[in-house]
Amino acid sequence: PPWGDHLVLLLLGGDAGPGRDSVRTDAMLVLAIRSADAHASLFSLPRNLRGFPFPGGDGFDDILNAVYRFGLEHPERFPGTDPGAAALTGTIEAILGIEVDHHLLVDFEAFRAGVDALGGVTLPVTQRLDYPDFVFADGSVDDVVIEPGFVDLDGDLALAYVRSREGGTDYGRMERQRCVLAALIEQAEPSRALLSLPSLLGTFEETVRTDIPRGSLPEMVDLLAAVDAGQVGLITFGPPAWHEGWVAGGWPIPDVPRITEAVAAAIAGEDPLDVGLVPATTSCGLAP
Repeated sequence: PPWGDHLVLLLLGGDAGPGRDSVRTDAMLVLAIRSADAHASLFSLPRNLRGFPFPGGDGFDDILNAVYRFGLEHPERFPGTDPGAAALTGTIEAILGIEVDHHLLVDFEAFRAGVDALGGVTLPVTQRLDYPDFVFADGSVDDVVIEPGFVDLDGDLALAYVRSREGGTDYGRMERQRCVLAALIEQAEPSRALLSLPSLLGTFEETVRTDIPRGSLPEMVDLLAAVDAGQVGLITFGPPAWHEGWVAGGWPIPDVPRITEAVAAAIAGEDPLDVGLVPATTSCGLAP
């Protein structure tokens, strides 16, 4: 395959939308899949990391979710068709110690449309979730309440589930994001997505940014289809386990040497539990 021994995808969720003047990447995950056997690992990076290595020298002093916007504002430092993606890709490569092959950035509307195209998603919700004044795809505004239990989520409710901050923390929100991704991998209905593709193309043209070449898509789809969702391991590189200190104001500094060691071990296929990985479906309550 064109990407070699591993396909490494940087998956980004941006907050672009009405009333926002730029893009912050509030969801940042790296999916690494071994070409030989589709062994996969998922690495999640908190949006509030600070004090990390930054490509191109100094000049940046903010949290991780602001790197993309910084790149857009300084295209002379990050040449290419998407300076924001170039800046963030270089930063995450320095933190994780692996080379990223491609990136995929989706905004709110693409996420909603994608979940609906895949037939929705069913999740075990462990505690009540509230999202006051949620803006639905049709423009209406209402309070969203998701009660505990196995819940079927359409695009709107899935977006509320991964975006809500009521009564929780950024790390809790990250866990919900990972679990939705794991559930989509496990439950996706490709045939339904193909039927929805014509209507999705117009939406995705405006709401998805990626550098994945069209010519690589067939092999990439085959590899993704071979991934065993029940065997996907995940690590969240947040405090306290993965930080070496704090920046004034309470921002965690990533322990880069320990993180790069864990990533190398994970993609080499070592026992997931030995490197901090846990099965995604089990940790999210998806496994029987």
